[in-house]
Amino acid sequence: MAVALAVTVTLMLCCVPLAASQGSISFQFGMLATPTAPYLDGSNRWFQQGRWHLGKGTRTWGETYGIKVWRIYASVGVQHTDASITPSEAEE
Repeated sequence: MAVALAVTVTLMLCCVPLAASQGSISFQFGMLATPTAPYLDGSNRWFQQGRWHLGKGTRTWGETYGIKVWRIYASVGVQHTDASITPSEAEE
């Protein structure tokens, strides 16, 4: 469990400069219902990632990276926004 915590803290520290230059950052921590419950990409690996976007994906998009150990997870999300495109142009 200490290894998972160390990796989570390292992951968060690495993402702060990225968020500062690209957009907003979010952190989520929690516990899944079962050890085999789906998480992010559904691969059941300890490190997982997912990508997402709103509308056409031209204005708001992001990535979520997470660590899952048994039922416990920690996620870091980074959101990017292109201010030169309006929400209506991007169909958000």
